[in-house]
Amino acid sequence: MVFVPAAVAALLAMGWLQARVLRRYVGASAGWTVTTAGAWLVGVAIPVTALSIVPDGTPAAVRVAVAVVAAVGMGVTVGAITRPVLERIVRADDERRANLSA
Repeated sequence: MVFVPAAVAALLAMGWLQARVLRRYVGASAGWTVTTAGAWLVGVAIPVTALSIVPDGTPAAVRVAVAVVAAVGMGVTVGAITRPVLERIVRADDERRANLSA
């Protein structure tokens, strides 16, 4: 029972820390914390699911191959979810800067 709230807190903390760094480069990072937490929640499910469906007794090389493919899938998924939000944040900051210099 304690694991679920701790995992959610860890995901939110990771996103919050990233948002703090992101704010150094852009004016605001609205939505980044929740987006990142959700993206990682979905992404981590890929290797967990992939490795849990590999039957017991499967050769180690196959398990490693499944893990590598699942890890790549996790990264692609997290990137696909977070990219549009990051693009929106950067675009909004570019517009803000353009308005300031006009």
